[in-house]
Amino acid sequence: MKPSILILVLAGLLAGAPASFGQAPASTSPSHQRFNLNGVWQSHTPDGQPFTYRFEQQGNQFHAIFGGAIPQSNDFLGFEGQYQGDAIAGRRLTRIAWKGQPAQWTEQTLIVDDPDHAHFTDRPEIVRISPPRSDDAVCDGENSSRTKADFAWARAIYAANHNAPTSIQACWAQISAMQGNPRAQDAFALFLRDGDGVPKNPAAALSWAQKSAAQKDTFGEQLLAQMYRDGIGTAANPSLARYWDNQARQDSVSRQQRQESASAQNQLQQDWQRMLGMAIGAAVLNSFSGSSSSSDYEKDQAQQQQDYEERMRQEARDKEIEDQINKDCHKYGSLVCE
Repeated sequence: MKPSILILVLAGLLAGAPASFGQAPASTSPSHQRFNLNGVWQSHTPDGQPFTYRFEQQGNQFHAIFGGAIPQSNDFLGFEGQYQGDAIAGRRLTRIAWKGQPAQWTEQTLIVDDPDHAHFTDRPEIVRISPPRSDDAVCDGENSSRTKADFAWARAIYAANHNAPTSIQACWAQISAMQGNPRAQDAFALFLRDGDGVPKNPAAALSWAQKSAAQKDTFGEQLLAQMYRDGIGTAANPSLARYWDNQARQDSVSRQQRQESASAQNQLQQDWQRMLGMAIGAAVLNSFSGSSSSSDYEKDQAQQQQDYEERMRQEARDKEIEDQINKDCHKYGSLVCE
């Protein structure tokens, strides 16, 4: 597979992936792999203020520096420990040295939930905010690192953008695909189709493309159409190829319309809040200036309502034009769309 095509697929619409993809595949490994946790992490204090940690790990030794993303004079060692299975057991600073009083430490354990999430036993979740690295966790077919779908997909994208071996890219895409991420499913189908980083398997590629298309992922639908058209992993089927091409166009338009609708609703809400604020402000001014200004206030309100109705009519006309363009696009194909 050409690198440019791979990065295009991997970098597509990460935000559109579902927030939850179910449980990770069961692992026969008795514990997590030891993640590379080096980087910047963040949690929040009880009053909601962000608190930054810098994790430093060397071999079995682990330190958490409290206070900053980069070494600074006011940073201080807040936790130190060693890996013990799935967790890092050690001690956490609970009171710094102050006015002759010694620092106070207490036994504490840092639970490593996955390569990007951890928490102390009595503290809120700590989240990695520095970019993920492809070597933060070992990727294997059993997902022994228990990396969830969205994190695995982020690692696949990161590996692709940083020219990591295609075997690593394919592995993380597979981990995410196995948990239901439709964009990862069509990416993994491409790896299998081309034998890029994994053994070539057209039949398996077709199966993953079907899974992605079934979730209305347009990349998956387009890939499935191409595979039916060219007879990859199955006998050539022009009818199914046309069907999935059309489905991809329809779902692409539907997604765009949903995004535009959400944007329009947000704009209407902002307009309404602004008009409400103007009305309240005018009413306050009216209460100070006396009844003589009431007619001016009513005129302002009438003008605002008239402007608002005209804008709504213009948006309706624009929508009709756009709908006609979409119909022509479906009817006449790419010559009209482009």
